[in-house]
Amino acid sequence: MTPVRIDFSGARVPASGWALLLFAAGAAACIGTAWRVSNFSLDESRVMAEMARAQAAVNVRLPAPVAPVVIAEDRVTAINGAIAELNLPWQALFSSLERIKPNNIALLGLEPNGPKHLLRISAEAKQADDMLDFVRLLRQQPPFVDALLVKHEINTQDSNRPLRFSVEAVWKDDL
Repeated sequence: MTPVRIDFSGARVPASGWALLLFAAGAAACIGTAWRVSNFSLDESRVMAEMARAQAAVNVRLPAPVAPVVIAEDRVTAINGAIAELNLPWQALFSSLERIKPNNIALLGLEPNGPKHLLRISAEAKQADDMLDFVRLLRQQPPFVDALLVKHEINTQDSNRPLRFSVEAVWKDDL
C-alpha cells in the first residue's frame, strides 16, 4: 500500500500587495507607539529624579523640626500670671496715685493683682483723718472705682507713732 497524503488546509493563496502593505503599516505603527511609550517613561524617570533632587535641596534649607515642648499646668499658670503682672497699666496707676496722694500720706508699697484689677496700697499717715480722707479720695478719682480700708495699726516702733494702713483699690478695666 502506498501512503496517502491528505492536505486539509486547502490551497494557499499568495498574499496580495494590499495585505502586505497593511501589515507593514500596522507593524510600523506598533513599533512607533512602543518607541513613544519608552520615551515617555524615560522622560518620567528624568522628571522624578529632578523632583527628588529639588526636594533634597529644599530639605537641606529647612530647619530641623523642633520637638514639642510640654509644660506642666502649674508652670503655665505661673507664666500666665507673670505675663498678666507685666501687662499691668503701671503708668496710669502711678500717675493717678501721684495726683490723688496728699503730702501727709507716705506710700510704702504697692501690690497689684492683675486678674482682679486690684491694687493693695500700704501707706502711713500721722492721723486717722488723713488715712480716711485718702481712702475717700481713692474712691472718687478715676481710674479707681472702689477703695476699701483693709487694715490699720499704730507703728509703735517709730517715735512719731505713725498710723500704718492698707487699702485695696479696684481700678476699671479700660485703662
